Amino acid sequence: MELPDTQQFSRETNRQRSLALPPEILIHIFSTLSRTKNSQPTLHSCTLVSRLWYSPAVQALYECPIVVGRNFDLFVNTMCPSVNVHVKKNGLAILVKRLDMRMLVHDKSKSLTPRILQRCKENLEEFVAPQAPFAINSFAALSKCTNLRRLDLSSIAYTLDLNSFFNSIKGLDKLEFLYYPPSCRLNKMSEHPSSWPKNLRELRIPGNLHEDSLEFMSSFPPSLRHLGIESCPRLIVSMVYFLLQKLGSQLESLEIKYSRTMFGEGSLDHILFYLPVLRRLSIPAEGITAVFFTCISDISPEDRPPLVELELTCANSENESVVIDCNHIWDAVVDGGLSQLRRLKVHRSLEWDLGREGRYDMKALNQMLQTLALEDVEASGSYETVDAGVWLRGVSLRHA
Repeated sequence: MELPDTQQFSRETNRQRSLALPPEILIHIFSTLSRTKNSQPTLHSCTLVSRLWYSPAVQALYECPIVVGRNFDLFVNTMCPSVNVHVKKNGLAILVKRLDMRMLVHDKSKSLTPRILQRCKENLEEFVAPQAPFAINSFAALSKCTNLRRLDLSSIAYTLDLNSFFNSIKGLDKLEFLYYPPSCRLNKMSEHPSSWPKNLRELRIPGNLHEDSLEFMSSFPPSLRHLGIESCPRLIVSMVYFLLQKLGSQLESLEIKYSRTMFGEGSLDHILFYLPVLRRLSIPAEGITAVFFTCISDISPEDRPPLVELELTCANSENESVVIDCNHIWDAVVDGGLSQLRRLKVHRSLEWDLGREGRYDMKALNQMLQTLALEDVEASGSYETVDAGVWLRGVSLRHA
């Protein structure tokens, strides 16, 4: 009688033990993998290891699918094997939580996007719309995705009907982040204001923002805390102040970026008067002067914004009228107007790092902000590390 190979038996036993990890551990391991086009074959290979690995690996594979190139066709064939959405349903669509279709430029069928949304609606939490046309039936399917938390429509290259858009999102009670479509058309027959999702916390507005649509969309929900305005060539100062009059009292973060608009000198000097609870502000340096920092003392202490982070961008790098320097911020921090400021980000075109005196002032300001942040940590009894100091176009002085 031939005895079994004990070494081979031991290897087989160890292999089985190495694969017998609890599903919770496998799910955690797969969740740490970066989601790239190259990671999908890896996750697919994991589904073939054993029955124990199959379910966690499939869950990770479809939770955030990468749908570009040939992957998109395979994804569509899996999610929508039939034109009729009521036929051949499978259990994979409910696994999709994040779906990014921004790379889809041309849609061979206007029904494709709504069919995918219809299939994945049950657990879909994040959706980035394609550049392809967003037809009226896409709005109907979008309104059924009631678990959506993040919605990005910034890639759509076609004009949307504003009325249809708001009708589709008003019932999305879990929606917290919205990237507004870059181009919308307002139906002149509409008499009712917009109806935003009631729990919306962050709104970003890119592209064309028209004055005639502001009044329609100005009934913002009380939950809104963060507003970003990006790449709006028609943006004028009066539109900014109109928005701040409507929701400035509730904003904790405001960003005005990448606008080709040439704000008049000092046109944004009094913007903080409308923002009593603001903690983060990003504005073009062309729109402010030294008055921006000195007039803060005119605001009563109880209405003074607790600004922690300030970013000064520069839309026109050749604009020589910008005269903001380190001393303006230093004085505002010392005098109490910006006593809670801890992070300052400035564009290199402001030329703070040119000249020996400028570099010395900037390093002194950086040191002061870091010291104040350490004092905050000690006063709170916390041991958390806090990023503080001065950044030049994203580079901290500690690494510059």
